[in-house]
Amino acid sequence: MLKKNGLFSAPKRLLCDIRRLAHLEVALARAELRAKARNASVGVALLIGALLVAPLALAALAAAAILALALVVPSWAAALIVAFVLIVTVAAAIGAGAHLLRSAFPPLPRKAIESTKKDLKWLLKRPKSTPE
Repeated sequence: MLKKNGLFSAPKRLLCDIRRLAHLEVALARAELRAKARNASVGVALLIGALLVAPLALAALAAAAILALALVVPSWAAALIVAFVLIVTVAAAIGAGAHLLRSAFPPLPRKAIESTKKDLKWLLKRPKSTPE
């Protein structure tokens, strides 16, 4: 006689484990894609912000040049300082936005794919009969 939790329950447990593993892999893929989408949206927002601030930097530089040529007084230095601050802000936003966009593409859940490959490799290599 076979025990109640014997040979016939092993395939059933294996199927349950495989199903649970598949659900966990899907959850990992979803989490990874959500993170990539979040990084992409923040990156796009930073790039749009940089594109909106860039004309102000150019306007401040133009004002600095006009003031420097029209009057040789410290007022042009103030416009030049403002332009410098705006340019540094634009450069920082472009750098951060580009970094976040690069990390979001390609939009593939790489960790989940690698984990699934390892799981499939293990499943194919495991012993074919599992006696208890």
